[in-house]
Amino acid sequence: MKTRTFLRNLAGVAIAISILAPVTACLETTVGPVFEHALSHEPQFTERPETPAAESIPAGAIGIATVMQLQQIGKHPGYPRDGHYVLTQDIDASATANWNNGKGFEPVGMRERGQWNTAFDGVFDGRGHVITALTINRPDEDLVGLFGAIGRNSVIKRVGLRDANVAGQSAVALLVAYNGGHVKESYATGRVRGENTVGGLVGSNGGPVSDVYALVSVDGAWHSGGLVGTNGGEIIRCFVVGTVAEGEVNNNPLVGDMPDSGDVMGSLEHCFHHSSVTGHEDSYSWGSVACTTAEMQTRKTFTEAGWDFDEVWAIDEGESYPYLRWESRSRRDTR
Repeated sequence: MKTRTFLRNLAGVAIAISILAPVTACLETTVGPVFEHALSHEPQFTERPETPAAESIPAGAIGIATVMQLQQIGKHPGYPRDGHYVLTQDIDASATANWNNGKGFEPVGMRERGQWNTAFDGVFDGRGHVITALTINRPDEDLVGLFGAIGRNSVIKRVGLRDANVAGQSAVALLVAYNGGHVKESYATGRVRGENTVGGLVGSNGGPVSDVYALVSVDGAWHSGGLVGTNGGEIIRCFVVGTVAEGEVNNNPLVGDMPDSGDVMGSLEHCFHHSSVTGHEDSYSWGSVACTTAEMQTRKTFTEAGWDFDEVWAIDEGESYPYLRWESRSRRDTR
């Protein structure tokens, strides 16, 4: 039987949600370190430095080599919100635990209701690098993640976010709180918590998300999922491992809620989960396939769904979950 609920998206538009048939998920684990409150100082901004020496940078792009440079995107004239950015090395973001009197990192790009002029609207290419131990502790704020909101021209790609701790209120995620652009070939691990529309990778999705994964613990009261909280865009080729807290309404292993009628409709294709909603035997898959550990470590599971293991994905048969080909073995999490 279908039941129908209503929510409002970030533009204030009512969306009807039809809940489909339940599936039983298969794993209960806790992923990511415990959130700790930080104290202390605010980051001090400086002028944009010369090209970082760690790695060459394409013409017209701005290199990001430190967490301080990352924080200046959209806040300093040398780091415009519509710029083309590339990571030139892995970034240790553990210092953010002591920023802004315990609030940590301030999300890059925001979105005022119905307006995009403060959202990040550029390109962020991680180039296969990883940002580790990011802290954002803003439980009374909306649009909380490494990126608060990204616009229709934006692309976030080839970046890993590892051992992140993020807390917000509505539209909360580790990587992108609100996606109006394209997120691809990226992953996130850690813990995220909020009240409404909470996701492991993306909170509220209004654009394409492709070839991604999350190893996460998600804690939200409403519309929360292991990968995405609320999906009004296209999600293709993804997987999630971890747990989603029981919550009150529409908390599910991969996507919390997904419109299937009205002006905004979401889709989910070729996705898998090895995750559960704690306290619930039944949850809703929205088309994601629940897998055992053995199935998640078998290449055939994914190639039969059209995943590209020549250019995009790799797997250690019988030993690991899929991982992105740009990840080096030395940087990958232990599966």
